[in-house]
Amino acid sequence: MDKMPGQRDRTLHLLVAIVGAVVVIAVAVVLTRGATPRLDAATPAGTVQRYTEAVLAGDTDAALALVDPASLSNCFGGHDSTNNLRITLRGTTENGSKAEVAVTFTSTSDTGGFSPAESAQDDRFTLVKRGDVWLITSTPWNVTVCPPEGGTS
Repeated sequence: MDKMPGQRDRTLHLLVAIVGAVVVIAVAVVLTRGATPRLDAATPAGTVQRYTEAVLAGDTDAALALVDPASLSNCFGGHDSTNNLRITLRGTTENGSKAEVAVTFTSTSDTGGFSPAESAQDDRFTLVKRGDVWLITSTPWNVTVCPPEGGTS
């Protein structure tokens, strides 16, 4: 037996409502999961987070403000392109006025195949505490920024 016209309309409305609810939930999940939590700037990990954000944004002055001036005399090289670079915090070790922040750098490149090629590298930042502020004393090569020649920024 066929369903009556009113039953088909209710079933269709129910199905549309369920699909709509699933879409709304999926959009909410996508929009809320992408935000990186902001770490406390007064911690070694927070300092590294702000430094790497500045480097990725191309803001050399902001990055250099988080580096110990004494370490800038040893600055050489500089980073390659930071396009398609993702940085993940692995952990922090503090020992008095010194700290290490372990990170993983993951870079992707479009190889033209089915999916992008991805490579990961573990590295670390070292920091020293000057007063109440953590300053970076060494950085991994791929996010190293140096002051312009003839000045410290």
